[in-house]
Amino acid sequence: MKKKIWIGIFCFGLCVSHVAHAQDFTSEGPSAYHMGLCTEAVEQLVDEGEVFIEDTQRYLFCIRMTRKLQEVIEQDQQPEFNSNEQLTLRRMAVFTEFINACILGDENTVRKLMKTGKVDLSFRTWDGDSVVKAAVDAGNAKLLRILLNHSSRFDWKLNEMADALNLAIKSRDLMLIRTLVEQGLDLNSLLIHDKYTPLNIAASWGDLKVVKTLVELGADFDTADATTGITPVMYAAHGAHYKVAQFLMGIGADLSAKDLMDQSVLVHALIGGDVHIVELLIQKGADVHDVDSEGRSLFFSAAKSRNPKLIQFLMEKGLPFDPNAVDELGKSLLMTAAASGSIELVQYLVEQGADPHAKTKKNETLLMWASLSGNLDVVIFSLNQGIELNAIDSDLKTALTWALIHGKTEIAKYLKGLGANH
Repeated sequence: MKKKIWIGIFCFGLCVSHVAHAQDFTSEGPSAYHMGLCTEAVEQLVDEGEVFIEDTQRYLFCIRMTRKLQEVIEQDQQPEFNSNEQLTLRRMAVFTEFINACILGDENTVRKLMKTGKVDLSFRTWDGDSVVKAAVDAGNAKLLRILLNHSSRFDWKLNEMADALNLAIKSRDLMLIRTLVEQGLDLNSLLIHDKYTPLNIAASWGDLKVVKTLVELGADFDTADATTGITPVMYAAHGAHYKVAQFLMGIGADLSAKDLMDQSVLVHALIGGDVHIVELLIQKGADVHDVDSEGRSLFFSAAKSRNPKLIQFLMEKGLPFDPNAVDELGKSLLMTAAASGSIELVQYLVEQGADPHAKTKKNETLLMWASLSGNLDVVIFSLNQGIELNAIDSDLKTALTWALIHGKTEIAKYLKGLGANH
């Protein structure tokens, strides 16, 4: 009786996490996953002198073992296990406990089992993922560090290494970043999500310590993302991360670079909305008479920032200001500001003489652009300027149509309440 209970406990521990995959246990053959666990367990036990199974018999031994496990899962039967099978089952249960702990992010269990010397990073989950990837998927940087510290080398897949580094950066785990580089990670060739350089990810997050660590470990501070052409200093400026931008400028980041949309570092800084970054760039030679990717003055970039102080700053720097400036499609500064959702900026531009009744070449109104912002205050302000509620553009769309198309449900509900059509 005691023996059956003991075997039942280990069978349960081994199989409970795989109930969802029970369809893979069929009479057609043994589970490849459990065959792998069994083979590894037998090899360990033979090396330790715990069991004695000839080389030629080990494969057949594991086939019998896995078939017995199938009986447990498929038929809820309790087969008899001999002493070698019991020892193997016990070791397989240790493996499974380790794998499940990695999936669940259970640091204590992983640390305990790693100390036994019976588990390692070669183990894979039911789906074929490494335990390292399982730790990454669990979002546990500390657990990942524990795993890597117990192995001098791990056979990385490229996507696993990229995901691990992304987790380390977002977790601000400097020690893990160093460990990954020691594992052979190349900071200048590896791409996160197949698009972004590690330093660009760090710059966009704005953590100065992480950025400094990556640069110290050899990351090129001017490498642009291949799909966008955006450099680390552009990411820092766009994200309004002053300390990171200041650091990158200080070590010689290229401030004349432009991304693939022909946007300069200064344009990114203006959109980001940090006056101090903009001022620092101008001090280092950035031209306030530059234009954005559509040939518009920098006031249009500032209008996207939600910060009225940037408009004032550019005026103070001598950039000629026309409150009714429009782009080639007739979209005004005021419309650009309204779409950004800044009521303060919209009010400021009107105070400076911007015409709220102006329309684009497609008859788009300020209210239509305000409906994209998601800011009800901007919509109400636009209506208070006397703009027609049910005006239509050249595509026969109203402001309500714009709001519905772009998922601005609160704005749409408000406009409907006023009797808007679409």
